[in-house]
Amino acid sequence: MTASLCIEYVDDYLLILNKPHHLLTVPGKEAAPSDCLSYMAEQVYPDALVVHRLDMATSGLVIMARGKAMQSQMSAMFRDRQIHKLYTAVCHGLIDFKNLAQSIEHQNHVQITPDNRLAVAYPMIADWPNRPLQKIDHEIGKPSQTIIQVISTDAKQQQCRLELEPITGRSHQLRLHLKTLGHSIVG
Repeated sequence: MTASLCIEYVDDYLLILNKPHHLLTVPGKEAAPSDCLSYMAEQVYPDALVVHRLDMATSGLVIMARGKAMQSQMSAMFRDRQIHKLYTAVCHGLIDFKNLAQSIEHQNHVQITPDNRLAVAYPMIADWPNRPLQKIDHEIGKPSQTIIQVISTDAKQQQCRLELEPITGRSHQLRLHLKTLGHSIVG
């Protein structure tokens, strides 16, 4: 195994794991099944079942259910957006909310919220020839929304540390929304 299992919390119903970056949450096409967090968890907790995923390059907390009944309940909570997700990321460039919201390129897709955060809403769809990548598609893309807040800026490095709140949960949503704004995630 490429990483050790880092358990943050466990009880009879839930398992919360701290997933390192560059570890798959579930088995992938080109990786051995044992090179993923779900496999590692199942070796210690045979009743552990996947509820949600984090991208391979993303580190953070992953909730796993203990048993089918809890998996069903947790999956419904994610589907109904009862689970609040918050990410931090470092992006390239210094973000100017006002200029982004007023630019013709981002018109109708970027707004400043009443509490001075940036609401980004670009429709997304799978980029089938390049799966698992996603792309912006204004005609047939599914609605997606991300709320962005700048935590800090580093003018010397030309980077911002952001707090990202995905309102929807599309694959690669945070990465694609920031890239579309011209501020790719660097860490």
